Amino acid sequence: MILFLLSGCKQDWQGFVYQDKHNLANDIKLGHFSSLEDCRNSSHKALTKLNALSTGDYECGLNCKLNGDGPLICEETSR
Repeated sequence: MILFLLSGCKQDWQGFVYQDKHNLANDIKLGHFSSLEDCRNSSHKALTKLNALSTGDYECGLNCKLNGDGPLICEETSR
């Protein structure tokens, strides 16, 4: 019974990359991932392709929802 309950817990991570870590208003949405590790790996690959490993940044948000017309609100954010 416990396995059934745990299998219903789905994680939805969303990835965001910033080419300029000083301008977080300009983001690139990477999509949805089933794990934080997948989000991190995709973010690193995107920053490498953008040649922005030293100038950029990224963020992974868990279970993000739109806040009306405002920004996304996430249960948790991580790098």
